[in-house]
Amino acid sequence: MRLLTIILFGFTLAPGQARAQTPDAAAVVLHELFDEAWAYNIEEFPTNATFVGVHRFNDRLAAMSFEDLARRNEASKGFLNRLNAINRSQLKELRLRAQESLGQRFDVREFHDQVLANGTVPLDVLEDRIDAYIQEQSVR
Repeated sequence: MRLLTIILFGFTLAPGQARAQTPDAAAVVLHELFDEAWAYNIEEFPTNATFVGVHRFNDRLAAMSFEDLARRNEASKGFLNRLNAINRSQLKELRLRAQESLGQRFDVREFHDQVLANGTVPLDVLEDRIDAYIQEQSVR
């Protein structure tokens, strides 16, 4: 479950083909995809759900037959395909702006921390936060 979350986030910052979407529409689609992937994973892996505090699946264990593993693999591919179809241009522009502004001081881990720091926010709020981050790092 953590690996899928990391992969999903990684693809949001990676370059790739994208459909024509407004930034707000892309954010809505991305959040819907994350919500669907989260719901899928807590149902498919009940012990992980319990670990994170979702107790409605406490009476089950994950099915581990070859068919179940193949079904999960196909579902993961489907999530990744849908993720690749989302317009990530604004996130890429924010990252490039930070890289160009900070030069050698740019740290991709710190950038990712800034993106994730406030949780789910609209892209304009994220842009303001990244601009503030660039200012903070420029002063150092």
